[in-house]
Amino acid sequence: MHVTTEQSTAKARQLPRAFRALVWLCMAVFTVGVLLSSLHHHDLADVKTDCVSCHVAGNLLADLPPVNPVLMAVLLAVAYVLARLPVYCFTPAPSYLIPARQAPPAVFPQFR
Repeated sequence: MHVTTEQSTAKARQLPRAFRALVWLCMAVFTVGVLLSSLHHHDLADVKTDCVSCHVAGNLLADLPPVNPVLMAVLLAVAYVLARLPVYCFTPAPSYLIPARQAPPAVFPQFR
């Protein structure tokens, strides 16, 4: 990301570095957050509804019935084959866009 306005080269170099540093900082905070959220554990006697992560993960798929893995594999195989098929689309040239002939009539049509 470069600045296109009239600025000095020192400031133009600082903006991308600051932007890159901000992106790296956001990625590091996200990574640390994901790692820390997956490393917690509870005793069996603890109430798991006190932990937000356990409460959300436990109730996330509570309404859905289990899916047969063979049926899911067949569905994914069919979807893969259908997605790989080529799609043909025939679009004929519209005849109304072809202009009418504008040449003068032939004087001797039999000598063409």
